[in-house]
Amino acid sequence: STPKADAFEPLGPGEGEFRDLLYEKREGVARITLNRPRAYNAYTTGTLRELARAVEDASIDDAIGVIVLTGAGTAAFCTGGDVREYAERYTRRPRDYWKYMGLFEGAVEALLRCGKPTIARLNGITVGGGNELQLACDLSVAASHVYLGQGGGRCRLRSVRRSYAMAPARRRRPPGAGHAAAQRADLAPSGPGLGPRQR
Repeated sequence: STPKADAFEPLGPGEGEFRDLLYEKREGVARITLNRPRAYNAYTTGTLRELARAVEDASIDDAIGVIVLTGAGTAAFCTGGDVREYAERYTRRPRDYWKYMGLFEGAVEALLRCGKPTIARLNGITVGGGNELQLACDLSVAASHVYLGQGGGRCRLRSVRRSYAMAPARRRRPPGAGHAAAQRADLAPSGPGLGPRQR
């Protein structure tokens, strides 16, 4: 695509090429949907590039006040990296794996540093890298059927997630002592109306 004359000019309707995401901007809300429901919204190398690009675009668009990240369907928000791509691409080219992880870190950093409120709308299984994506958001709203989990080695989550630590500022009341080590999201009934009001 042709570069914009103004580096801070956001994408217009229909601009930008997104294959793994649905990207919609309407009434001040940028909605980014991981759109690989047959793969439980697992991300590929291309998905990570698109996610960082969409978040960057929303962050420079003065008409956008909030970014909502969700997954297509009701089975999964995101189940992390696509294991089929791992097997087919990175087992044959292990030197490229660190580049891939750099793209993942770039997508996470885009969410952390975009300068606008970010909401993860959790509509199903949220594990691995998908869990890390929702942890990078300022707030999470989870359907009652959501499963949250984190695999990996000895490096684990912090005892208190960032958005939970910010909860007292939102709610004007301190968290209970029993929740100090909890990884949590605000709960909403399962269904199409989950989370931020549908427009």
